Amino acid sequence: MDICVGYPEDEGGSSMPRPTLLSIHDIVPRDEDESMDLDLLNWKAYGLTRVFDVFLLSRTGMLDEFEEVFHAIGWSNFWEINEPGCELLTREFVMTLRSPLGVHSTRISFRLFGREFSLSYQELSEMLGFAMVCNPNTEFTAPQATTFWREISGQVRGKCSISRIRNPTLRFLARWVTLVLLPRDDVCCVNVHDLEILHAMYTRRKISPVRHMVRCWLDLTHDWNAVTITSLVTRITNRLELLEDANIEYI
Repeated sequence: MDICVGYPEDEGGSSMPRPTLLSIHDIVPRDEDESMDLDLLNWKAYGLTRVFDVFLLSRTGMLDEFEEVFHAIGWSNFWEINEPGCELLTREFVMTLRSPLGVHSTRISFRLFGREFSLSYQELSEMLGFAMVCNPNTEFTAPQATTFWREISGQVRGKCSISRIRNPTLRFLARWVTLVLLPRDDVCCVNVHDLEILHAMYTRRKISPVRHMVRCWLDLTHDWNAVTITSLVTRITNRLELLEDANIEYI
């Protein structure tokens, strides 16, 4: 794993100062692309990663079903997201996030506290809490999505609206995907990536959605949607053992 843990010592043998992100001036773009991305990110709204209220799930009878589904597909250590979020840390992460070969890339790179990191998709998957057996390199074609949508909705054509999904648990899971996993403004409709994830839940297949998640994160520098991955960035930063001595402010 091409990551660094801990902090080097200076020439005098003492530890370097703890990492700090308390001002926008602590984030330093290294080229024109990063500078443009940061300018856009400065205008965005930031919030904690959205989750379903556990009490709500319990009262609706969905909690046991959610836990059963997530256990079956290897997401037990991912789906309960309770980390705080940091706006500046998330800005730096999104500003520097790169997937060099696009859809064919095998790695991503980013900076946290000014330090470079490179992870494979499998490493990122495990860091976020998806089980080791979850495969991040999945294939789900448009015809497969069409067939599956027909099976769960009875629709042959038309807009893929979540309200059309007949099974109530799957309908709840679809809303969870669009709110939490692949967040966007339009949370009422599903796309082919959502359907791939729902199909895995439906068939109890162990996949990792990290490639779709990264594509969603990369789009944050090209649209005006709010940034709600802050808790997930905190989780990644914590797994890299960078938060113990960090000086940051949480949302």
